[in-house]
Amino acid sequence: MPVAGAQAAAVPETYAAAESEPVAAAPSAVPVVSTRHESIEEAMQSVAGAMAAEIGRDRVLAVTKLAQLSPGVRRNETGAMAAELLTTALVNRGETRVVEEAQVERILEETQLGGLGLTQTDNASKIGQMLGSDAVVVGSARDEGDDIIVRTELVDSGAPLPRKIYELRFPAPKAPEASAAELTERLVVRTKRDALFRSLVVPGWGQFYNGDVAKGIIALTLTGTFLGASLYEYNQFTLARDLYYDASSATESNAAWSRAETHKTGAFVFIGLTAAWWGIVATEAYVNGTDTRPAELRLTPTLGSRGEPGISLAWRW
Repeated sequence: MPVAGAQAAAVPETYAAAESEPVAAAPSAVPVVSTRHESIEEAMQSVAGAMAAEIGRDRVLAVTKLAQLSPGVRRNETGAMAAELLTTALVNRGETRVVEEAQVERILEETQLGGLGLTQTDNASKIGQMLGSDAVVVGSARDEGDDIIVRTELVDSGAPLPRKIYELRFPAPKAPEASAAELTERLVVRTKRDALFRSLVVPGWGQFYNGDVAKGIIALTLTGTFLGASLYEYNQFTLARDLYYDASSATESNAAWSRAETHKTGAFVFIGLTAAWWGIVATEAYVNGTDTRPAELRLTPTLGSRGEPGISLAWRW
């Protein structure tokens, strides 16, 4: 793996063994280890191994937010994503102790250095001393064509470390493209109360409203079955009652009366089942419904790469 500078042999073994394609590094007074990776996750896993080997076991390491130097990485928060992935990779390795992100952010806010990300090594060393860490990870992220280039460095704040920059190149993460149907779905405002109301009016309507088509069909079918059975039993009751009134003998009268009582009981049973099922369907629609908010336009103040103020315009749902 080619490395710029005279200290090429100092590349950690774990980092040199990473499966990556070397990329030419710009001349620098500080050795630069440049590698190419297939994804941001792979890149952060690789550099985590290199940094863990460089700082040594059981040392304390603080990872700061990477400076985002171009519009693309600012828009996609690539620098913040890289820092989070690097932190996770370091923690999962278990070779170093990592300062909690909230504690790092608090110190950066108190020192007014958190807005743009740390790039100056002297500031980073002071931050590391305030955090009680042996070293601090600083760096930046920028676009270059279809690639993202992340440059990171371990800055000594308690452990003697030779200066070395890790330059990682990987394809820019692509945000999934939402279809027109998905965007429409996000913009539709739904509430649990509306789902409940619809199911009280027509069983199954609330399930269809929630997007549970199968449940809606089942709810509608069973409600129709119970209601139909109730109507059938009631109709048979009325026919038996008419036969009772028109009976010409005690035998016919007793038979008609018995039949009428049977169908009357059946009608009450199915009416009760219909009411109970209707209530269950309405309750299910409410419990499994969601309260979504309408889309809203957000204006967010931002800072450019040189600290110039700006405004970010975005839809939120």
